[in-house]
Amino acid sequence: MIDALLSILLGLMLLATLMLIRVLLKLNKLVKVYTSILRVRESELVVKKLRKRYVVFTAICEEKVKFEDLAEAVSSKFRELFSESTYYKASPQLVFFDENTQRGVYRVTHVYLDHFIAALGLVKKIRDKNCIVIPLRTTGTLKKARELTRKLRF
Repeated sequence: MIDALLSILLGLMLLATLMLIRVLLKLNKLVKVYTSILRVRESELVVKKLRKRYVVFTAICEEKVKFEDLAEAVSSKFRELFSESTYYKASPQLVFFDENTQRGVYRVTHVYLDHFIAALGLVKKIRDKNCIVIPLRTTGTLKKARELTRKLRF
């Protein structure tokens, strides 16, 4: 009687083991398919060209701000919020800044545009002067951005 129960128990254990192996093999196939899909998506991201976007902004400050001071404040805020590596990937650059009207244009890659606009909006001080930087518009060409610095009213 005990021998029969042991053989039934061993048979059930063998069947459970075989079913577990089958499930694990299917899971392994799913993992391989998923990782291959991710690799394809990564390669698509690498192949696509990074496009430039131009952000038109205005600075409202207690006193007039200089080109270098503004560039330093925005870059330090971007690095503070995100990382140094993200800063270099975004490569924000102050292209144009009119010190009389306190308006300018920043160039940034399209992938990190939202990061940059967030950092730009969070600048509160420039060289110990209270200041806010307001992004007005985003465009794809520098020519259009320069036109917007003259035309936009704020």
